[in-house]
Amino acid sequence: MTLCLDAGIPVVPVPGPTAAVAALVASGLAGDRFVFEGFLPLKPKVRHARLETLAREERTIVLYEAPTVCGKLWGSLAVALGDDRPLVLAREMTKRYEEFWRGTLQTAIARYLEPKGEFVLVVAGAPPTHEVWDDDDVQTALQRLQQEGKSLAIASRELATLTGRSRREIYQLGLQTGESPT
Repeated sequence: MTLCLDAGIPVVPVPGPTAAVAALVASGLAGDRFVFEGFLPLKPKVRHARLETLAREERTIVLYEAPTVCGKLWGSLAVALGDDRPLVLAREMTKRYEEFWRGTLQTAIARYLEPKGEFVLVVAGAPPTHEVWDDDDVQTALQRLQQEGKSLAIASRELATLTGRSRREIYQLGLQTGESPT
């Protein structure tokens, strides 16, 4: 897909039961994991809360929006997600003036001052925010969890989920500290 787009070959989805999936497929953005949000709430407080949550979302985000509120939405998205976040605007899909526009939130705001037609927005997810745990950090956390009464095996499993490191590697670090595996 991305190779076709990079080579300038147009990608046109086959119409299906949902515009969200067609837009996602043709977007060229990561489609292995995505979240469909549909239309965002119109009430400012509720919309703001939803956008705060979406700002941390690592999966590709698919939104619907009507032309009457697109300008407000894009401004809110740019503030919440950052104006350099990649997105694809799918407009008038399966119709004569179908368009897939690729850029950033900042350039979308500049380009579509007066949007026309129904839009599906496909927004790239947030970059992963994995903090790096060195061996000392892991061993300190293991000792704390064991002082709370957890076995080395359970503490290793919990830290593996938290750190992204393998359970076996964390368990071995625990054995190196001389702590009892119980």
